[in-house]
Formats: sequence, structure tokens, C-alpha cells
Amino acid sequence: MNLLPVLTAFEPIGLSETNQQAGLMRRVDTKYVIRPDQLEHLLHEWVQTHRVLEIENRRIFHYHSVYYDTPALNLYHAHHAGAGARVKFRVREYTDSELTFYEVKQRSNKGITDKQRVRIRESVQLSGLLTDAQQQYAQSLRQDNMQEVLQVDYDRITLVAKDREERITIDLNLVYRVEDREMSYPDRVIIEVKHARGMQTVERDRFRRLGVRAGSISKYCLGVLSLYPHVKQNRFKLQLRTLAKQLSNYGSAASFGGARI
Repeated sequence: MNLLPVLTAFEPIGLSETNQQAGLMRRVDTKYVIRPDQLEHLLHEWVQTHRVLEIENRRIFHYHSVYYDTPALNLYHAHHAGAGARVKFRVREYTDSELTFYEVKQRSNKGITDKQRVRIRESVQLSGLLTDAQQQYAQSLRQDNMQEVLQVDYDRITLVAKDREERITIDLNLVYRVEDREMSYPDRVIIEVKHARGMQTVERDRFRRLGVRAGSISKYCLGVLSLYPHVKQNRFKLQLRTLAKQLSNYGSAASFGGARI
């Protein structure tokens, strides 16, 4: 799928202006999973309403993320159980710019996401941050230690609305890894619409016209479902079936790794 022709039609926006206009470290997130052919349709619509992040003439960026959880995957199970307040820990590498950040994402029981991040310059610094997190979030971690549980590589396009505080991230070419296991999703695109609390967004209607419903399966949870086949997944089964139905018109029948749908 060559997206460069349609991406060149967008007005560009730089990183500093993006952070100033739509940094949104405290926000509401809405997730969607679509097919690549649907993405091309949406991009043509967004040309008029959004600008695309451009850094050093690039408009598609490669990311590498490492997620941390307890050996029992307590943070995943909190999401599966529908906990209103939950937390995620990851290290994200922006491979094109050679920058690495430790990030903590907290979601409140009111659906508000707060993200904090610290630039990582050496492994010793990361070890200290993880140790601090284990103490600060002991209740969420159930007093257990954290360890690396999942890696994911993907390409990202970032759009910024011209007339409101809204950012859209488009993640494609996902590849998950755990030790010697790997699962890729070349025919899945994960989109997150991020906006300030209380702000109205027109994107829900745009997706609804495509027959796509909002979902709450994060990249982390999808990766765990794909590569940890024995984890609990009952709460996600309906969402996975809905996603499979929405995606089944693209190539072969849709599936989600080890998830039993």
C-alpha cells in the first residue's frame, strides 16, 4: 500500500507546532481498527480538515515500543476486567530521530488519559524509573516486579486538525514479538482520535459511515492476545468478533493471532 501520493496532498505541520496546538498529554482517546483500503478513503477526506506531521521531509515514521508488566500480566488483566482506572508502562523509540522515551499512561475511571514521559539516555536511567514505578504503582502491580513482556514495531502517520485541539494517529504494519514468537498484522490499521475532554469531534460520524465502531482494544492488549494464547480474553471476545466481521472483506478471513474468537 503506497500512501505517499495522498500524504503529499496534505499541508505539513512541524513537531513544535504539533506539540503546541495538540500536545494533549491529558485527553480523551477513541480507538478504531480498519482495513488499509478504508484508510485510503479516510485520508482523502482528512486532506481538507487536517495537516500531517512532517519532520525532515518524512511523513511516515517508524516506532519501536517495549511494554512492561508483571509476570502474571496484572496490568493486562486489569484492562480485561474493565478496571476504570488503569496504567501502562512502556519505552518508545522513535527510530527515525533516534530518540527514546519512558512513558506512563494512566487512564482514570472518567475515561481521561494522562501521559507522562521522560527521555531515556542510558539503561541505568530506565532501570531506576522502573524501580520507582514499582513503588509508586504497587497497588496496580499487586506488589509484583515488572519485566519486559512485549515488543511492537509499527509505522505511524500523525494528523493534526486545522480548527480544533485534536490529533489522529494512524498505526500500520504492526509486528509483535515475545522472545521467539512473532505475529504481524499487515492488513490491520489502528487509529486513535485524541482530543481534549469536553470537545466535540466529528470523527465518530465519519467512521460510522464506514461501518466501523469505536473499540477499546489497545495495541498492548492486542499483542498480548496474539502471543499469550492462554490469557483471559472473555471480555474482548465480542469486540474481536466485531472487528473480524468489519475486516473480513479484506483478503482472507480476519483473525487475531492466538485469540480464540
